[in-house]
Amino acid sequence: MFWELYQQSRIHKAEATAESASRDNLEILSTSRRQQDRIDRLTLVCNAMWSLMSEVTGLSDEQLEERIKDLDLSDGRLDGKVRASVKQCPSCDRPLSNKHTTCMYCGGEIGADPFRRVL
Repeated sequence: MFWELYQQSRIHKAEATAESASRDNLEILSTSRRQQDRIDRLTLVCNAMWSLMSEVTGLSDEQLEERIKDLDLSDGRLDGKVRASVKQCPSCDRPLSNKHTTCMYCGGEIGADPFRRVL
């Protein structure tokens, strides 16, 4: 009898763990889909910007590739990534958080930065 109660307890615990893992999996899949949607949107925007810029300015794909390489190397590594440098508040010279629109130390307004906005 005690063994049966123990086994039932273990079965219920395993079922609860499986349900929790299933919920976590669904949340991860949903997050992954949202991230893919954002990537697709950013890709579309980048393609549109390049198309317009190349038409208006006559810049070539080679010039774009060279600029990408230069920007990639700006952090000291040619790795396909740009690491953002820490920006300083124009009012108090303290480091700024990318999550706030005002300085969390002095309340100073942070200037507009088109790359802070997430599409």
